[in-house]
Amino acid sequence: MTELFLEYLDLNTFFPGFDKNEMRNLLALLADDFHISSGKIQVSVVSENELRKMNEEYLQHEDYTDIITFDYSSDKILVGDLFISGNRCIENAELHKTSAENELKRYIIHGVLHLCGMDDKTDELRLAMRERENYYLGKI
Repeated sequence: MTELFLEYLDLNTFFPGFDKNEMRNLLALLADDFHISSGKIQVSVVSENELRKMNEEYLQHEDYTDIITFDYSSDKILVGDLFISGNRCIENAELHKTSAENELKRYIIHGVLHLCGMDDKTDELRLAMRERENYYLGKI
């Protein structure tokens, strides 16, 4: 199994009961499926406004977003930072009639799929990514 280090930061305490170990085990399984040897992923849950500022500063996008993924991976070693809007996660959970924690897990899986090389720039790629997200959510 892939050796994976997961650091989880939620300074605003959007998700106080989040099970980091469960998520790390799931991400290790995901990484195994992509033949990743090891990884270090940092997940930071921030406010909507903090993420918007990062989106403007680093990606030159002036709109709100759910997640930003910074990929530092090389070869078969995953390294990345995921920044997730706690506010958007909670709002989208209500919209999709799921729990906020489940939506958070989806965002983390989504970010790690990007680190593994998946893209979502077209409708077809978005659908493939959504299917993978659902697959891994079903493993929890």
